[in-house]
Amino acid sequence: MYDANAVAVVESIGRTVQRLHPGRQGEIIAILNAIESHIEEGQGDPRVLHHLTDALVAMTAIVRLDARVVTLITRKLDKLRDRTGRTRG
Repeated sequence: MYDANAVAVVESIGRTVQRLHPGRQGEIIAILNAIESHIEEGQGDPRVLHHLTDALVAMTAIVRLDARVVTLITRKLDKLRDRTGRTRG
């Protein structure tokens, strides 16, 4: 079953990243695409999602995104992790 809410979270993060035009943006978007692909059908494994979201947070540090933006992204990722944990539960 398609999880529109989970996909909306990922798309929201993507819009934030695109608006900021960070260095290595393509790599960040690639990680977001992997996250979206993994969760969009509601079948995401929490362990895989954890690794992908950790990679995304690491990239935000590498490109030195503003701390407020990283906090915003991290909160959205936490919601996504919680949601995926419940659907697999």
